[in-house]
Amino acid sequence: MVGQLNWLSSKDTVVICQSGKRSAIGAQLLLDHGFARVWSVKGGIEGVKQI
Repeated sequence: MVGQLNWLSSKDTVVICQSGKRSAIGAQLLLDHGFARVWSVKGGIEGVKQI
């Protein structure tokens, strides 16, 4: 599935989930597959709600 996203590999990519744990895993997977600019939202949606 990551291969289908190769056209995005040079774009800024933000990954978010509810708590931040899964998005961190997903962001690392993208980095491992050649994505250059990937960020995971620390704390996820729950963390954003705290702001």
